[in-house]
Parts: sequence; structure tokens; C-alpha cells
Amino acid sequence: MDLSITLNKTGLSNASQEYITATIIHEALHAYLRTSQTIVNQHMDMARNYITVMADQLVKLYPNLTANDAQNLAWGGLEEDAGTLYTGLSQVEKTDIELTNTKFKSGNSGTPCKH
Repeated sequence: MDLSITLNKTGLSNASQEYITATIIHEALHAYLRTSQTIVNQHMDMARNYITVMADQLVKLYPNLTANDAQNLAWGGLEEDAGTLYTGLSQVEKTDIELTNTKFKSGNSGTPCKH
């Protein structure tokens, strides 16, 4: 099976390296989970089984990234489909996830990309 991942250059034009890496990890997981045709809700599966793995990889790649920011970046894109795994978080946690992803996507936090 051949799978391709295409990133939205416009949507990521100002994003930090950390945000782009989190996006690539997220999309690579979709590709991986697509090969297992038993997963009904990939975002739910990612939230349940891969948040910590994704966050750990981000910290390994970017040692200056805090564990909290890595965790928040790992949550990026899962909010709407992760069901009670996301809705069960406190409002403070949900706001922190949103703000972290906004700051890294806009390039106001993290390592700037060299164009």
C-alpha cells in the first residue's frame, strides 16, 4: 500500500518547526492507522493511545520544548473527534491546548522555519 501525505503550505506558512513536526506526526499516524481497517475513529484512537508517544517524540526532537507544550501540540487537530477524552479535560486544559497550538502555528512560539 502506498500512502501520501500532503501538507497545506498556506496554512503552515508561518508555523514553527515544532508545529509542522506535530502536524507531520499526526498525518503519519493517520496513514499508519489507515492500514489497520479496524479503526473507526482515528482521532479517538490517537487521543487514547498516541498523545504521550507524540509528545515524547516532539520533546526528543526539540529538547527546549516543554512537556506541556509538546502535549498540547499532540492534541492539535483531535479536539472535535476525540469525544469524552477531550471534553473530559478541564476548561483550563482545553484553553491551554488551543492557545499553544495558535502560538506555534502563527510562529509566535517555537523555532522559526527557514524559508
